[in-house]
Amino acid sequence: MEYACIQNNKEVFKPIPKSDRLLRTILSKLPSYGQGVGGSPIWIPSVACGVLMNIANQRPTNSHIIIADFDYLPQPDILPSSSSKEQQDDYEKRLSLYSHGEPLVTDMKGKDYICYLNAPQYSDILYPTNFNKLAMFCKKMYPTKYDITVRKQHNFLSEFGRGTGILQATTSRWTGYNPMIQDFVNCSVLT
Repeated sequence: MEYACIQNNKEVFKPIPKSDRLLRTILSKLPSYGQGVGGSPIWIPSVACGVLMNIANQRPTNSHIIIADFDYLPQPDILPSSSSKEQQDDYEKRLSLYSHGEPLVTDMKGKDYICYLNAPQYSDILYPTNFNKLAMFCKKMYPTKYDITVRKQHNFLSEFGRGTGILQATTSRWTGYNPMIQDFVNCSVLT
C-alpha cells in the first residue's frame, strides 16, 4: 500500500511509513478504504477516522455519533470545453493523478483549480465524504453496540425534525419552500 506525498511540487507515491500509525490502523480495520476504482488512488478521511477511533476508545459505552457532510461535490469550473484559453491551460497543467473522491479546490476569489497542487497557498479544499465506507468503518469501531445508518439530509431532517418546530420555522409561508429540506441535496447524515 502506498500514499501520496509532495516532493519538488510533484505528487510522489511511497510505501506507508511504519510511523504513520493512524493510516495503518485505518487500513487494518477496513482494507477496502485503500482500494480505489480500477486501482486508482483514493482519498482516505484519516482525520475523521482518527476522531471516530478516539471517541470509541475514550467513550466506549456512552457515545452517540451524528456526522453530516457533503457526499458529492461538483466538478471544478475549468472543464476543457470552456471557451477561456486560461482555463484550458489550467486543466492541462494537472500535477496530481486523478483519484476517486478527490477534493474541490477553490481559491479565495472563487476560482477553481484542477488539483490541490495547482492551487495557491490559501484555498478552500472541500472533500466529499464516502458515507458508505465511513459507515463500514464505524461498524468496525462499534461492532455490536449501535445500528449505524446513512440517510440523505432531507430524510434525516424530515424524520428527526418533525414535531420540533424547526421545520415549520424555516418553511416559507408563501411558497412552502424549506431550505433545510430542499437545499443541499448533496449532503448525507451518518448516525
